[in-house]
Amino acid sequence: MKYKQNASIGLRLPAGLVAFFVVCLFAGSGQAQSGACRLQPDKHNPSEQVLRCGEELTVTPAPGSAYHPVNTAPGHPPSSVRLDNGALLCTFHPAVRPGHFQILTPQAIASVRGTTWAVEVKPGRTSVLVLTGVVGVTSANAAFTAVVREGQGVDVDSQGGPLQVKRWSSARKRALLARFGR
Repeated sequence: MKYKQNASIGLRLPAGLVAFFVVCLFAGSGQAQSGACRLQPDKHNPSEQVLRCGEELTVTPAPGSAYHPVNTAPGHPPSSVRLDNGALLCTFHPAVRPGHFQILTPQAIASVRGTTWAVEVKPGRTSVLVLTGVVGVTSANAAFTAVVREGQGVDVDSQGGPLQVKRWSSARKRALLARFGR
């Protein structure tokens, strides 16, 4: 199942999964209880929907993003989200739910233990920006890996090659975060 964010219709989910998904970008903003997932309006972009799973996981899609959960279990947040195109802004709190969380894209896997980060997919390229914490990024073919820290980003292209972690310019950070109304 694929989900597409659209400003005019919001995120479309099968009825059985609406209660499954959630996002927790800002603590204290009417979160669901731990493990319970639901869609909520984005407080920065009220016409958009955010997935909130208690205090564990928040996934905010940029308008037009296509994504879907992977490795889901009823009553629990997904262990992965597949991002086919667009961008996601994620927050995962491992103290609430031990374990890992991943964003899977055509070019890369962004794995985290607890942090806030954004992942953007464009034709032939995945970009990962870490806002807080640390994210491990692996190319889809597992040939290259990188550790990305706060304020850093990495681009993974479909041609392969070593991953170059760089401190992103303020302009590039702002451009990506603007997709989420921030």
